[in-house]
Amino acid sequence: MPIIFSELTEKFRGLFKFDGGGGNMQYILAGTLVLIIIISLVSLISTLTDSDTPKTGDSELHFWDIEKQQEFTKQANEMDFEMMMMVDGPEAQLVQSPLTGKKTGIMMIKCPNCKRYFIPEDWKQGKIAHDAQKKCTHCGTDYDEYYRKKAEERKARRKSRGKSSRRRGR
Repeated sequence: MPIIFSELTEKFRGLFKFDGGGGNMQYILAGTLVLIIIISLVSLISTLTDSDTPKTGDSELHFWDIEKQQEFTKQANEMDFEMMMMVDGPEAQLVQSPLTGKKTGIMMIKCPNCKRYFIPEDWKQGKIAHDAQKKCTHCGTDYDEYYRKKAEERKARRKSRGKSSRRRGR
């Protein structure tokens, strides 16, 4: 980092007369750099902490055994990478259940509203489909609709921020 600043200083030395004459310009340049860094950090932090997005940091994963009709949990570090990805269609979503010793466990969904885990009714009966209606069995919240609305709200906020900044720029 010091090398970058020393190179910048050398490049702008003649332009801003850092060697004595233009001391105020040095402070303006330093202040501008600090301001740019602060704005960048605030933007980065706000992007990373967007509370509307689903979080994936739980170390305990909840599953439903479709044969025994019971819930069980596994630690995230117990799962292998391929099972964590679950990309090969509905059958690949089944994990080995400690209740049956067979691949009869399917990952449960955490309701964004009541924060409780649920499994769509179709999934309980073994009809595992990606397009199943994912309604919370505890509070009735439609999982897909909840996040669809949140995405629309974010889009509207971004759009309104863009319009207000254009107005200020005129």
